[in-house]
Amino acid sequence: MQGIVNKYNQVLADSRVLDGFHPAPNLVYLWPPALRAYRRIHRNMTTIKKTISDEVEEHKKNLPLSGEPNDYIDAYLMELEELKRRGEMDHYLSESGLRENVVDLFIVGNDTTAHSIRWCVLFLLCHPQIQEKLQVEVDNVVGSDRTPSLKDRNRMPYAQAFTMEVLRLSHLGPLGVPHESTEDADIAGYRFPKGTTFVANVWWCHMNPKFWPDPEKFEPERFLNPDGSVKTKVPSFLPFSLGKRQCIGESLALMELFLFIAIFMQKFTFRTTTGLPHPKAEGVDSITIKPPKPFQFLVEERKH
Repeated sequence: MQGIVNKYNQVLADSRVLDGFHPAPNLVYLWPPALRAYRRIHRNMTTIKKTISDEVEEHKKNLPLSGEPNDYIDAYLMELEELKRRGEMDHYLSESGLRENVVDLFIVGNDTTAHSIRWCVLFLLCHPQIQEKLQVEVDNVVGSDRTPSLKDRNRMPYAQAFTMEVLRLSHLGPLGVPHESTEDADIAGYRFPKGTTFVANVWWCHMNPKFWPDPEKFEPERFLNPDGSVKTKVPSFLPFSLGKRQCIGESLALMELFLFIAIFMQKFTFRTTTGLPHPKAEGVDSITIKPPKPFQFLVEERKH
């Protein structure tokens, strides 16, 4: 899996090389670095697609005839088989859609979740008082005799608010994913024909002072109601995009981040290293996935 993730990361890196060639794609062939990037993209995507197709075919051969599915691919294939048995067609479910979902969930999601965790640790280092609040919450709700689980999530609103604020201020995907208009449209006096590609400025949605007072300040309390519960609908909070191209892994990602933070805060304290510059909440310049800049820290086991 890690080898496939690395190939996908290379595809993203090479895509940035080709960004400026969209108006005149044929010019790629005239500049050797761009041509090499283009060929690597084609080669790596071919490998990724074949690996996923082989995995889907293997699941089809061993698909359970009844009972519980073993994993996501089994569940998807079993639903397809049930639709075929009933003679029903669903244009939202297909084997090609399954392969695309696997890329999103297990390849793209692997990298974005890892970067999100790195951002979480970085913000904990930058705001030790927030780390203390998280530790108090997990101590009060879970204690030290068992490992935090998803059953604790609704009783730990501050941990949820923390992960939401990390997603807002880390700008992990500053431009989201492209969308295409399905019909002609007039917006603010401009004409956009059918087929126009739109790119959302998610960064501005998360930094607009109209919705976020003092937007550069890291403040998990933004996502808490006066009674301490987590806000369920927050204007201008779009870390997973929206619409039909909204990230299908949103629920999974939020659950994973909660578990990581809850377990980390139960067992460890993260501290800055003596003699080295204090880490800053800065990311690598990117219009796709934006990881934090490298930083060093100490992990101290908590004594309960």
